[in-house]
Amino acid sequence: MSDSDAKFHWQEGMKYVAEALKASLLLNGAAAISTLTFLGNSKSGDDRLVYAMVFFAIGAVLSPISFAFAYLTQLHYGNYNHSAAVRFHWATYLAFLFGLLSFGSGVCFAARAFLDV
Repeated sequence: MSDSDAKFHWQEGMKYVAEALKASLLLNGAAAISTLTFLGNSKSGDDRLVYAMVFFAIGAVLSPISFAFAYLTQLHYGNYNHSAAVRFHWATYLAFLFGLLSFGSGVCFAARAFLDV
């Protein structure tokens, strides 16, 4: 594979990473808003809905943090600082995975609250 082919595939891969991070932000943000709507229209306050909203908010906050880590990863790779780039690379993975885990936890809390009502 030539150097220009490698750069092309690297750029295309980064586009998918950016889209995945945007999707994470959209999922968590929309889930937090919908949970707030249900919480506001609920006759009885259920703590599990509040916990779900908190988990969705945490997931939404982790998305821009993932964006920042992804940017720093690319910055350090571009500056040939491989050791720092690898650290930010793994930090990006962790922030993204914790965002997904937070989303899943929020879904579980919301589902349990809705199924008990």
